[in-house]
Amino acid sequence: MKPVTSAYTQQKNKQFSTSIILYGIRYDATANKWLYYTNYGSAVTYDGIEYVPAVIHHDAFKENTTGKIESVTLEIGNVDKIIQYYIDSYNALRKAKVVIKQVFKEELSDPTCYDEQIYYIDGCSVSTSVASFVLGSSFDIMNVKVPKRTYSRGYCQFRFKGTECGYAGPEGTCNKTIQRCIELGNVERVGMFPAIPMKRL
Repeated sequence: MKPVTSAYTQQKNKQFSTSIILYGIRYDATANKWLYYTNYGSAVTYDGIEYVPAVIHHDAFKENTTGKIESVTLEIGNVDKIIQYYIDSYNALRKAKVVIKQVFKEELSDPTCYDEQIYYIDGCSVSTSVASFVLGSSFDIMNVKVPKRTYSRGYCQFRFKGTECGYAGPEGTCNKTIQRCIELGNVERVGMFPAIPMKRL
């Protein structure tokens, strides 16, 4: 999420301002093709892009008790079957990038005056009247582990005699403990973090 500008903050804090939500859905990543919608009653042009009015809304994002941002639901009217076409033609829009921007009618001439959230489509369901999409972060959708390395207090994660381990001596086994690294004279290459506290304060 980009830092918001002072102009955005000032407009947001005004007693009377018209908030507009803009939606960009990249349905074809290879050709960089997008659908652009707005919840406003008429077409909106912002930063050179025209957003067409649609029956569309999304849930506000929120964190669960562990601090993880929960998935967001995006709903688009399907009476005209336009969104149905893209669902059927582009793999149910799976992994499609979704950019949601909040702008203000009074500041449409300022291309920096907005706030945005970026999601990726994780699944969808369709009825005759509405298409509902489950949005998640890129890490959730791409099954990326964050962090890529697990921080362990008492177990070395390096492959014995591998590049990261660096041990080239005659010994043939290692039980992955810091004591064994000391015995092998290789403690400076240990793949663990013994300073991590055992209990939370």
